[in-house]
Amino acid sequence: GMRIISDQTITRAETKTISDLNSAREIYRNKISEIHSITRLTAVRRLVRSAVISRDHNFLTKDFADILRRENLDIFTITDSRGNVIARGRNPALHGDNILEDRFIERVIRTRQPVSGTDLLSRDLLMKASPDLAAQASMQVIPTPKAKERKDHQETSGIMMASAVPVFDDSDIFLGVLLGGVLLNRNFEIVDKIKEIVHEGQIYQGKEIGTATIFQGDLRISTNVKNEDGSRALGTLVSSEVYDAVFKEGKRWVGEAFVVNATYITAYEPIRDLNGNIIGMLYVGVLKQPFDDVLQRGIITFLGVALLGVLTIVVVSIFLAKRFSLPLRKLEET
Repeated sequence: GMRIISDQTITRAETKTISDLNSAREIYRNKISEIHSITRLTAVRRLVRSAVISRDHNFLTKDFADILRRENLDIFTITDSRGNVIARGRNPALHGDNILEDRFIERVIRTRQPVSGTDLLSRDLLMKASPDLAAQASMQVIPTPKAKERKDHQETSGIMMASAVPVFDDSDIFLGVLLGGVLLNRNFEIVDKIKEIVHEGQIYQGKEIGTATIFQGDLRISTNVKNEDGSRALGTLVSSEVYDAVFKEGKRWVGEAFVVNATYITAYEPIRDLNGNIIGMLYVGVLKQPFDDVLQRGIITFLGVALLGVLTIVVVSIFLAKRFSLPLRKLEET
């Protein structure tokens, strides 16, 4: 009975975690779709196309800066058909440089088709986009128990979710590429939205029931998992067991794991770049303690019922034994 109760409780917890991971994936994809919609609608504006043709840097810079503030984007950049920057909404002083090494830009120039997704950006590309973004992505690696050892102690690249769309004139002549994106390093919008929607901010005995994390490689770059002091556990590493399952085998990993300072029922799945290579992980976890407490209460109830049953059987058995033995004793005396 205790084994059945335990198996059912753990199965229920893992099923909930998988469901939470599916919801988290949709929230992640919806953010990419939102960026794509903003970029696509801007690319077809007549004023923007005219400014690209006339190389009106001042108009594009001011317009893109407004879009950045209004839509909470980190980059909004337009290039010509060869990948040379015409204008940036962020870091506007730098233009005329070539960013064909950006895979979003290269893919659109090569295919003339829009592309959206997640990719790893080098420090050089981040510096061109803005020194602030390069500083935001830079992160100290914190040694973590049960994690793989890392030779480097500083991460300087960053994960960007972005959308790039081609810009055409009225005659369908290719003019360039418009790129919009959000840097995920130290950006907590997605992980906090996952916690809010999936777990509704529930607290159990002072601890948050649900947590979410975006990993760059094995490094936590966006998370609401907390340290003992209440700060976000940025820079910590995932366990080697999870890393091997997700990065080496490319599989979803579901199971019990110790995350920073508490045990969670967890689920991890890979995040892939534009070429299909695994560059990170999406994680959700449910605090295990509520399920342990339910399991403990269930077992105590089960044992209580069993004990009550045994006592009842003993009492009834004694009563019946006396009832059956009394006539026999009288017969024996007779």
